[in-house]
Amino acid sequence: MTQYDGNLEGLKGWEKLDGKTQKAAVEASRSILESLKNENESRMEAGKHFIELRKLLPKGMFLSSLRETFHMSRATAYRYMDGYESAAKKLPKPVMDVVMRRAYRRAQIKRIEENPPPAKVTKDPIQIGKYLDNLEKTPIEIKDDTPANTDTLLRECVNFVSSRYARLPNNSRTRSTWVRSLVGMLMTKFGIGTEQSFEPMAIPDKFRVVRGRPKTAA
Repeated sequence: MTQYDGNLEGLKGWEKLDGKTQKAAVEASRSILESLKNENESRMEAGKHFIELRKLLPKGMFLSSLRETFHMSRATAYRYMDGYESAAKKLPKPVMDVVMRRAYRRAQIKRIEENPPPAKVTKDPIQIGKYLDNLEKTPIEIKDDTPANTDTLLRECVNFVSSRYARLPNNSRTRSTWVRSLVGMLMTKFGIGTEQSFEPMAIPDKFRVVRGRPKTAA
């Protein structure tokens, strides 16, 4: 017996279902097994058939089937179903059909959702396949739209400059000249053309780099 045996007949209340429902449930179960077997696992396909099975069985029996028939946690099965439902709402059916045959994972499907094929492509399975092939070959552009936190940037700069300052010769005049040169060059770099005066400022504790392992409570 494999991990997924597909046997529904042992479920409590199975005998109370009519023959038509039993037959449809068995077919859905077999489809789930086919989707999950070996290396050809298709979570999208499994999600689709789990949804079909959920519609056929009473809630308690469906949950029992996840444990007893498919040896799968509720969270995993619902993740498969949610993944299918989410993609089905965003992708045209012909695209979904090709995607499911390719056994794509959720991360791949999400990329397709974010880069859907043109409308003229979505009715031709061959063109859909070519589009998906090209999308797989296209490098992913990583975009960081998170607004920069000024405290974070300032802390990073203070700590970086401190690390370089520590590598200077232990000579007060040399270090003082280095700091003035650094500030002057930065003023030029950022277009600050007039002479400025600066005063020492306390470094916040949260800016300090903690060395070694963090202390644990006794």
